[in-house]
Amino acid sequence: MKSLSILCQKGGVGKTTIVINVAKIYSNNLVQEALCASDFYLIPTKPEFLAIEGVSQAMSFAKETISKQIKVNPVFLGVVLNQIETGRSSYLDFVKELEYLLADKLLNTKVSSSADVADSPYYLKTVEDFTNDNKSKKEFYQLANELLERMNINEKIIEQSYN
Repeated sequence: MKSLSILCQKGGVGKTTIVINVAKIYSNNLVQEALCASDFYLIPTKPEFLAIEGVSQAMSFAKETISKQIKVNPVFLGVVLNQIETGRSSYLDFVKELEYLLADKLLNTKVSSSADVADSPYYLKTVEDFTNDNKSKKEFYQLANELLERMNINEKIIEQSYN
């Protein structure tokens, strides 16, 4: 079994939305231990200025934490853009900047901002509970498959039709 850690300095970038909630303060030993116990790690961010600064901080934190450990070498899968709003005038500028800075470490999958996802904890739902034509559900399946590919796991997750 492979494990994945989600890191980001800034709150509100979608760590919980993607997989798990990692503490905002990196001095937390739990975050360091989780990173060191992981086979892979991923950094989610929103395409906005302060969130992008958090990517740099998270990458530095991970590199420093990993360098202090013996026989620990989790693989950086990349950065995923989360909670995107393509209608914002700055969206394309931030994407271009991240493409320049991160090159192939910027995941192709972009996860849109969604009221369905934001409200799902209140209704005790996951994306699996969404209808098959739901944009968020499709994006999360796409993200899962891209992560599997980057982890060199030769499997695909196929949407199940429960609705």
